[in-house]
Amino acid sequence: DDVIKDNYYKEGHMINQALEQDKHAHELGLSGELRFDRTSGDVLLTVSNIPADAKLMPDELLLMMGHPVKAAKDQLISLKAITPGHYRGELKTEPDYSWYLTLYPINDLELRKEAPWTLSGEINFRESEVTALTPRVE
Repeated sequence: DDVIKDNYYKEGHMINQALEQDKHAHELGLSGELRFDRTSGDVLLTVSNIPADAKLMPDELLLMMGHPVKAAKDQLISLKAITPGHYRGELKTEPDYSWYLTLYPINDLELRKEAPWTLSGEINFRESEVTALTPRVE
């Protein structure tokens, strides 16, 4: 029983933390547009309402592309600033079908719990190579 309670507590804490990250992104007015070029492998991100605080908008961001069925296909893409509010990275493999996307202002996935904000989105590559990233709360 204690193990089950402990697991529920940990999961609840992680959900609350993710909601706080989303709320902070909403308060900052952050949103983004991702463009994928599956031919060249380029991933281009434009972020709106860039915070002046460099800690909130570092020179490197991390995009997690989660495959909805096969975790082995998940990709972590490092996006590096090319100009203020504009970032570039490269696909590891060519994606197809649908993906879940999460953007973190960190450069190591192990630090995701410490990220001050997150933006999320989804994309179906059969329909488009462009998608919006937004906070999951309003």
